[in-house]
Amino acid sequence: MYVKGGGGGRGGGGRGREEAEEEGDEEEEEQEEEDKEEEEEEEEQEEEEEEEMWSRQERSNAGLEEEEEEEEEEEEGKEEGEQEEEERVNDEFIALKIVINREQVELTQRAAGGGGGAGGGAAEQEV
Repeated sequence: MYVKGGGGGRGGGGRGREEAEEEGDEEEEEQEEEDKEEEEEEEEQEEEEEEEMWSRQERSNAGLEEEEEEEEEEEEGKEEGEQEEEERVNDEFIALKIVINREQVELTQRAAGGGGGAGGGAAEQEV
């Protein structure tokens, strides 16, 4: 059975669909905008976290550099101290060699003088 004007109802439904599609498109656009905003916020947060990580890394590196510099200074100080100690030992060694040489010279002179004294004593006895 056909009811007159029923076709018009479908036409009205067609308009409703168009409006629903337009509203759906608007909602979809709004959702896309919200998604974009969320994505941008996430990217900003990731960038901030990365910057913070690099900042911590730089501070850590700076601390390590300071420690390395301190260690190098300590090592240089040790090396200088060792070098000074080596120079002092060398100076003492040279001084001891000088003393030993003087004593050897004195012993050699005594031995030479003592032999001459003995010979001189013998000469006196012969006379």
